[in-house]
Amino acid sequence: MNPDLMSRQANYEYVPFRENTRYQNQTPFKKLKVDHYLKVFDDSGMPSPMLELISEFFQSLVRRNLSMGSLVQYFHALKRFFLFYKSLSINRLEFVDREHLGAFIEYLQDDNLMSSSINGYLRSLYAIFGFLAEREVISQDIMKNKFRLKMPDLLLKAIDPDDIKLFLSVINTVRERALILVLLRTGMRIGELLGTKIIDINFREKRIEIPQAYKNYEGRITGQVELFSADPQIERIATKASNKIRSRRSAPPKVEKEESSEQPQKTSVYEQVDVLSLQASQLRSLGPEYVCHSIWNELKFNDVLLTSGVSKHLFPLLEAQVIGRLVSPGSERHTHKWVEDLSAIWELTGKPLKYSLSSLYRAGYTLFECKDNLERHLSKQEKELFSLPERMCFFDLTNTYFEGQMAKNPKAKRGRSKE
Repeated sequence: MNPDLMSRQANYEYVPFRENTRYQNQTPFKKLKVDHYLKVFDDSGMPSPMLELISEFFQSLVRRNLSMGSLVQYFHALKRFFLFYKSLSINRLEFVDREHLGAFIEYLQDDNLMSSSINGYLRSLYAIFGFLAEREVISQDIMKNKFRLKMPDLLLKAIDPDDIKLFLSVINTVRERALILVLLRTGMRIGELLGTKIIDINFREKRIEIPQAYKNYEGRITGQVELFSADPQIERIATKASNKIRSRRSAPPKVEKEESSEQPQKTSVYEQVDVLSLQASQLRSLGPEYVCHSIWNELKFNDVLLTSGVSKHLFPLLEAQVIGRLVSPGSERHTHKWVEDLSAIWELTGKPLKYSLSSLYRAGYTLFECKDNLERHLSKQEKELFSLPERMCFFDLTNTYFEGQMAKNPKAKRGRSKE
C-alpha cells in the first residue's frame, strides 16, 4: 500500500499520513495487539455493531502510527469504562451520556486515583466518543462542556528551621558548616561562594564583596551581601571558620623535630549539651538485626549460598528476608515495609543493587531452591556447636494396626489382632 494514500485523523479531519520510521517495524505487532483488544471486548459482552466501530477506531490509531503506549492507554480507558458501564446493567454504548461519565469519574475518585490519571482516562474516552459521535452513533451533547479535573497547584517547598538545624548537626567540619550557612543566609550562588577569597570578606562591616560574573558581563552586577545574621550561633561558627583559615595561612612552615621520649600531655575538652534540646528522627532498630547478623556470619550462610551458585549481590537481600521473618514476622509486603521504614538492616549487610517488593519474592524462591543444602549445613553446624551425638531410632511395626473400614484404600487389608 502506498503510504501517501493512507491518512490519519486529527481533530476529526483527515490529513495525509506522515510516515514515521521509528515504529514502522512495529505495525504487525500493533495489529496483533488490536486483535487481542477486540477479543477482550468481545468476551466482555460488547455488542457486535459497536465492536466493529471500536475496531475501526483502533485501526485508525494504527494508521496514525501511534505508539504502543498510546494504544494501551486507549484500551485500558475504554475497558475500564465499559466494565463500569456494564455494572449499571447497560451494555450498549449508544446510550452513554454526561451523567454516566460523571458517575465514572466518581468511581475513579473512590478508587483513590490521582487527578492526572483521571484526566488521562477522560482524554482517551473523549477521543473515542468523538469518533462515535462523528458517525452519529452517540449524541453530540456528550462532547459539550467536557469534564476536566482541576489539577492542584504545587506549592513551593521551604526548609523548616528545625530541619536546617538537624541538617547542620550532621556536618562535622567547620568549613562545610560555614559554607552551608552562608548559602542559606545570603543567597549567594555556589560558584560565587567557592570563588570567594579572604580579601573579599569585610569582617568589620560583616559583608562579602561579589565580583562581576566573568561568563556573563551583563548578568550579575558587582555588589555586597550580608555575611552574618543576628543569630549569635551562626556568627560564632562563621568567625571560628574564618579565624581557622587565617591562622592556617599565616602559620610558619612546620619543622620536623627530633623524636622525644616524653609524650605531650593531652588536655580534656568538655562541651555542655542541653539534653532537652536533643531530638530524634527516623528511628530504626539495630539491636535484634545485629544479633541475627552475627549468627548469620557465624553459621557461614554466605559460603553455603556461594557454593549453591547464588550471586554475591543477592546476599544482603537474602539475609534481610530471613532476619525480617525472625525480628518482625510477616508477609513479603510486611518485610518490605519493615526494611524501608523501621529497620537499619542495610547498615549491617550493605544495600543490594536493586531492592523492591518483587525482589523480595524472588529472594524467597532462591532460598527455597537452596533448601536442601541449607538444611544439611545447619544440621552439621548444630552438631558442631552443641556437640550433639547422632542417634538412630527404630520403631517396631509388628503390633501396629489401624482401625476403621478404609474402604477407599486399596492397600488396606484385614489382619489378625495380636492383643
